[in-house]
Amino acid sequence: MNVGVSVLIPVYNQVRNLELVLTGLEMQSFKDFEVVVGDDGSGREMKEFLGGYRALPRVTHVWHPDEGFRRGKILNDAAKAALSRYLVFMDSDCIPHPHFLRDHWVSHQTNVVLCGRRVDLGERIARQLTPEDIRRGRYHRFTKEVLGDILKGQTFGWEESVRLPHPLLGRLIHWKATRILGSNFSLDRELFERVNGFNEDYVGYGFEDSDLGFRLELAGARLKSLRHMAIQFHLNHPRGETSSENVRLFADAVRRRDPLCKNGLRKL
Repeated sequence: MNVGVSVLIPVYNQVRNLELVLTGLEMQSFKDFEVVVGDDGSGREMKEFLGGYRALPRVTHVWHPDEGFRRGKILNDAAKAALSRYLVFMDSDCIPHPHFLRDHWVSHQTNVVLCGRRVDLGERIARQLTPEDIRRGRYHRFTKEVLGDILKGQTFGWEESVRLPHPLLGRLIHWKATRILGSNFSLDRELFERVNGFNEDYVGYGFEDSDLGFRLELAGARLKSLRHMAIQFHLNHPRGETSSENVRLFADAVRRRDPLCKNGLRKL
């Protein structure tokens, strides 16, 4: 089976969030895609949900046992199962705008990593969202409720929801250096394989995306901003505590400046 884009989503339990994200993918204006769910050891509820899910025609569930936070490894496994030559990385708590995949697809270039951003929805709004809200487009409209949350400091980055359908406009507004946000980036499979994917030495929260972006640039890739395109709406939650070992690993990667990790897609 040939598909234009493979969407890779890491999950760990939180079935309700994944249902909202998949509903957002159902509403995409770009239709030539598959979804590969990389499951970092969820329990029976996730398996039953995905086993009965039929709204999208091409959804693959890749699972490994729960042995701690191993996001890099499960995303490498998901990439191996992907059918497309173009990979879009999302998170299971980030609802895509209806043109999210179209923006990634029409903007993709050889040797370029496309880097999008996201809006952080307040906890109250995120908790109240339903699949029907997603289908009716309520999650990406500016409402009195959203304004109230912004004024209370509970919803952040709403300016990122303004879609400017040309990447140059976003780069003129935001001129700072581009970096990878793990929930919203895309690249050719060849480029991902060139650096051997995610470094699976990163176990626990933090820095696996920074490591990947750093090595991609060392390998000659250009990081290109998709701000105000490829928009996402993040279901806000408390952040995890960054692993001190991951901090050390990234510092070591910066010192060594090797684009190829040893413990990635292939074991070198």
